[in-house]
Amino acid sequence: MTALDDTQRLLLTALVDKYRCLRELRQRATGSDANEARAQMSALAKRFPGALRELDQLPMALIETRLAALCAVLEGRSAPQRWMLLQCAYHGQLRAALRIKQQLRAYAGSAPSLELALAGYQPAADEPGADSFDLAAIRSIARPDAGRLNLWVLARVASQHGTTPDEVRQALFLR
Repeated sequence: MTALDDTQRLLLTALVDKYRCLRELRQRATGSDANEARAQMSALAKRFPGALRELDQLPMALIETRLAALCAVLEGRSAPQRWMLLQCAYHGQLRAALRIKQQLRAYAGSAPSLELALAGYQPAADEPGADSFDLAAIRSIARPDAGRLNLWVLARVASQHGTTPDEVRQALFLR
C-alpha cells in the first residue's frame, strides 16, 4: 500500500470531517436547535458544495460506510478508493467555479474574461489552478448550459479523471 502524501492526507481528512458533520446533522435532525443546524449546514455547504444534497439523499448506513472507509485509508489500512478522489475533485472544482461566478457578478455588464474571472484567484489544495481555466470555461461558468453549473462541473471532473459524469455523480449522490 502506498503512503499518502501531505495533500492527499489533508483532502481525505477534510472528507472525514464532512461525513462526521453529515452524520451529526442527520442524528440531530429531530428536535435540534434550528439556528445551530442552519449555521452548521451553511458552513458545510461553503466548504463542500453539494454536501447538503448528500445529507438529503444518502442513507445513514452509507454515510457510516464512507466514513469508515476514509478512516481506514488515513490509518494506513487501505488505499484511497476512486470515489474519494472524485469527491475531492468535485468539491474543489465546484467551489472554485462558484467563486469565479461570484467574481464575474461583481463585473456585471462586462463580457466574461480570464482577467476579470481570475483576479485574485488563489486555489485551495483540491481546487484547479488558474491555468486550467480558459475563456470557454469562464463562459461556461458565467452562463452554464441549461442554467446548471453542476452539470459543467460533473463533466469537467469526469474529463480530468477519465470517466463519465455519471460515475462522478454516483461517487457523491445516489440516483
